[in-house]
Amino acid sequence: MGVLEGAPEKVSDFANEETESPLILRDQVVRPGMTPALRQQLDQRPERVERENVETKTPDVTKPQLKIPVTSLRTPQALVLQRLLIYDRENVFMPIVASGTQQSLNQGKGRISDFDYQRINEDLREQLLATCAPLALHVFQFQYAGEIRKSGGLRGLATRMKQTPLSVATLDEIWKELDTQNRLTRLLALLEGCITFLVASGGSAQQYEGDVLLEDYILDTLLINPQKWDEIRCPSLAQHVRLSHLQCLYLDLEMRNGNDPLANVALSYRDEISSELSSHLYQVLSKIDTTIFNPILREFCTEQLSAGTWPSSSNLKEYLGYSTEVDLETFEWFALIPDELELRHSYELYKVLSRPLL
Repeated sequence: MGVLEGAPEKVSDFANEETESPLILRDQVVRPGMTPALRQQLDQRPERVERENVETKTPDVTKPQLKIPVTSLRTPQALVLQRLLIYDRENVFMPIVASGTQQSLNQGKGRISDFDYQRINEDLREQLLATCAPLALHVFQFQYAGEIRKSGGLRGLATRMKQTPLSVATLDEIWKELDTQNRLTRLLALLEGCITFLVASGGSAQQYEGDVLLEDYILDTLLINPQKWDEIRCPSLAQHVRLSHLQCLYLDLEMRNGNDPLANVALSYRDEISSELSSHLYQVLSKIDTTIFNPILREFCTEQLSAGTWPSSSNLKEYLGYSTEVDLETFEWFALIPDELELRHSYELYKVLSRPLL
């Protein structure tokens, strides 16, 4: 590009010239008669305006987080297949391996010398994961009323976490706040679901923390709809009940609701305990771990004593050892239970041990 004749060598040469036409100086219109101070302000203005424009162009807007769609039994099969990883070794893996082989092109030396593992890995990942997407799986569980009594869930709960009793005052307050039969029925069903899930999840030796609030477990782990939980919950239940209280709460509500779990126990196993034997029993009662022993005794009564099959004079502790996979002899408190107890005392023994602590 050539230089125009008479053109000033520097932009600053215009400062001492007067002209009737406006001149562009640093993207600004400079008019005749402008003072040096005003021109200096205009020289600094573009940088400030540009900085303000940059800040205006980048507003602090938080992008919405997209939720993963829920997949359940009602989801069409075609949509589910689009999200699943479908792997066929012959049709997927082997062609990728063939494309990643390294062979010599020399005659007679065409054997495979090596594999391009990085290429195989990238091709396999790209082909398999290209159409896959995360799944939020919703599994429906159909819990039948009273199933926990037949499946031995309460007995398994004690092996998952140590169970502790609730005070009588707390149990009474919860009972008062459950003012309708509908709320009580729904709460019992929900407690059965919690117990079943705790017993069934994880390995056989896994232990759970019992100090977690029941409300937190229901909302954060079981993901129960908060609106449905609000229809069932009561203040005392939300504030005081933890996972370690599940057994005590369930048995107490079941008893107050008139559903005696031992209602079908045969009359031959309902004899009263003698005063001498009762005195001995009350002396060691505080040392017996009822959270372990009660579910075993309860299950034994409901499953084995509904008919007068066994001799009522047989030793109770001996029959309990036959009926459960738990080795009761390993517990020191089991030796404190009077050996004089017989099968005919089973019903009354359970009643005594089930009374909540004051």
